Amino acid sequence: MYIHHVFWLCSQKFVNSLPSSLKSDYNHRDTVAPFRTKEIILGKLLGSGEFSHVYEISEFRPVDDIELDETSSTIRSLGLVDAEIAVRKLMKKRERSRHTNKASYALKHLRPVLLEKYDVEKYIQAATDLAMEAEFLNSLSDPNIIKLRGISFAGPGGFSHGPKGYFIILDRLHETLADRIKRWKKQKNGPFLIGNVRELGRKATELGRKALTATMLGSETSSVSGSLTRSNSATSVVLEDQLDVGLQLASALAYLHEKNIIFRDLKPANVGFDVRGDVKLFDFGLATFMSEDGDPYEDEYEMSGAGSPRYMAPEVLVNPPKPYNMKVDVYSFGIVLWEILSLQRPYAHVRSQDELVDYVAIQGGRPAINDEWKEPVKKTLASSFSADSTARPTIKCCYDFLRKQLIEHRDGDASQLSDSYIKRRRSMASMQLELSLHVHNYQQQMKKEKTLGHKVSAAMTAVNSVAKMNTIRNTLRLSTKKEEE
Repeated sequence: MYIHHVFWLCSQKFVNSLPSSLKSDYNHRDTVAPFRTKEIILGKLLGSGEFSHVYEISEFRPVDDIELDETSSTIRSLGLVDAEIAVRKLMKKRERSRHTNKASYALKHLRPVLLEKYDVEKYIQAATDLAMEAEFLNSLSDPNIIKLRGISFAGPGGFSHGPKGYFIILDRLHETLADRIKRWKKQKNGPFLIGNVRELGRKATELGRKALTATMLGSETSSVSGSLTRSNSATSVVLEDQLDVGLQLASALAYLHEKNIIFRDLKPANVGFDVRGDVKLFDFGLATFMSEDGDPYEDEYEMSGAGSPRYMAPEVLVNPPKPYNMKVDVYSFGIVLWEILSLQRPYAHVRSQDELVDYVAIQGGRPAINDEWKEPVKKTLASSFSADSTARPTIKCCYDFLRKQLIEHRDGDASQLSDSYIKRRRSMASMQLELSLHVHNYQQQMKKEKTLGHKVSAAMTAVNSVAKMNTIRNTLRLSTKKEEE
């Protein structure tokens, strides 16, 4: 009960600390599906950190007769239980990709050895961090940020049953950006592997698909890190993928900055791809809310030196760190974008952190920008690398720049690059879930015929549900029609 109380206090502090720009999203956050441990069949171990394990979820075996028990962290109303059941069924339906049969979800819990390896205070801190990660992710709503999908049925009370008693369910990521960069590097020097055709073909334009076909038939390839111009070769398809990944990543950061959140640990290892190939930013352990007093892009604040040294801005890299602001994320994004385009590791010649600090923060060293790249590309990267944070662009400027580059690469085709289209996936999924809930409410209300009062109330609720159902259906039809066009 002690750890449960600690989490409750931290949760209240978290909610109270939410910036005003995020409170609306938090209050209207999607329903998270509760699962018991026995309802989940785990697959292979995907990775381990100092405090936690992450497993692939092979299968859900939901039992619909869930009863509330005394270990639940919340008292769920009938309406919320209905919503949770609907999400559980949806996750069961989508547990594997229809196209690839790959798992869609992963489960994260504390490592069992924590109780043996650390003292109680350390265990409580690790447990609180995991629970707060769930709170943080559940307050965010962007298609390019990893999504909290489910949680242990007992809530934080599950910690009383040991490290595995509390868990969170997330999108299962099948590749990191670091992995993707290695694959791009292999592809630029030879023909594409058959296994990559479906993923790249999904994103490619008609010209890109023709280039892919020509390449597979034996056409020669050219360097991806060359002029960044469109050509009828495999390079064109790879470059399109690179620009698209950069755009999705910029979109995720733009959302965070709009919500007054600084990420502070952007690097290829913290960028993944889900079962559909979409970019997902993850690992929010160093993310924090910026002060709402002042301009987070102009004013500078005293904060700890956080991040991965190779991608950290010079003002954070030094010890002690200088006051900084959101522009450190822009610097990190510039380094990652350079790595995406060049397919090289930044500062590969550096062998120690002291050497890195001296080269970047003292000497002003930066990754070499390819002279053959387009001027807008060179200009954007150079400004992002600036030691003067005021000279760096905003992440929204980076987003607009990449969107323009991608449209030019697609010969002016912007049909799939509108802001509404980029955000559409999440909104359509949410609307489909909301529609199913209204259908359920409509059916339930029509069954109430005990008294005249019940009939009137049921009729009014049913009318409201039908109206909402029609509105959502029309919106979904319009969205689907636009997608087909």
